[in-house]
Amino acid sequence: MKPQRSLTGVLIVNKPSGPTSNRVLQRVRQLFNFKKVGHTGCLDPLASGVLPVCFGGATRLAEFMLADNKVYEADICLGITTTTGDAMGEIVAEQTPPDISDEFLQDILASFVGTSDQQAHKYSALKYQGKPLYAYAREGIEVPAKHRQITISSIQWLSRLSNNGFKIQVSCSKGTYIRSLAEDIGTKIGCGAHLIGLKRIQSGIFHINQALNLDVLENLSVAEREQFLLPAWDAVPHLKKYAMPDALAHELLIGRAVESSSIDSNYPTEHIVLITEAQQFLGLGRIESGKIFPWRMMPKEKIFESLP
Repeated sequence: MKPQRSLTGVLIVNKPSGPTSNRVLQRVRQLFNFKKVGHTGCLDPLASGVLPVCFGGATRLAEFMLADNKVYEADICLGITTTTGDAMGEIVAEQTPPDISDEFLQDILASFVGTSDQQAHKYSALKYQGKPLYAYAREGIEVPAKHRQITISSIQWLSRLSNNGFKIQVSCSKGTYIRSLAEDIGTKIGCGAHLIGLKRIQSGIFHINQALNLDVLENLSVAEREQFLLPAWDAVPHLKKYAMPDALAHELLIGRAVESSSIDSNYPTEHIVLITEAQQFLGLGRIESGKIFPWRMMPKEKIFESLP
């Protein structure tokens, strides 16, 4: 069997509305003909926008990327509630929305800014006893509600839409359910609401302006597609980057800690991104007592073959 080529980096995909995040991931995997690929931060089928996809060693950074703050543009329709909280569900109630001013709506939105305890939507992918909540909901089975602490740093009212709708921009912490927010806004206004459109315009430092449409990728050669891969360390800009001499890189890759006289003063963070002097990604290290310990390193056979 022909060995698979080495490929490490992050691709910013503009997920279209309709397919699941996993289906988009599978398409990217096919286009690059590369097995070790994973996305960070699932989007519902209705949602579109920024979907960072990690290749090879960049998957070791997924934990940090999942924790990134997000920015969404959300279209909300007042007066109708659905089973799923979005336009893909069945209508369960309808009520004529009150005639509200833009100022009143802005005040309502402002009341959601801050840290709060949000109940996960019953049609979410969070699991109870190993099974996603949406599976129970589809079967009509009630399970204990799941809550998580979220932070909404800002909500901006953008515009009115037809059919009692409006568009907002939400900056929030990981794990925030925008369709639950839409329902809560409708409840506070007193008429119910549901989500009719959602676009993630930013995930961490990655912006929609960087995102590539699938049809663009499909019209490129594999070599051309790889040119759009960003370095793995772009995903963790808050971590310092440290170039390791080849001899020390060898030590780390076989599990040994190495000493560095300058590490404490110049690299104050607990974890650092380790690269070779040739700018090849090695993995993540942990700093302790003037030493660098291997933490999440690339497989040594993938690195040794390229080191002298």
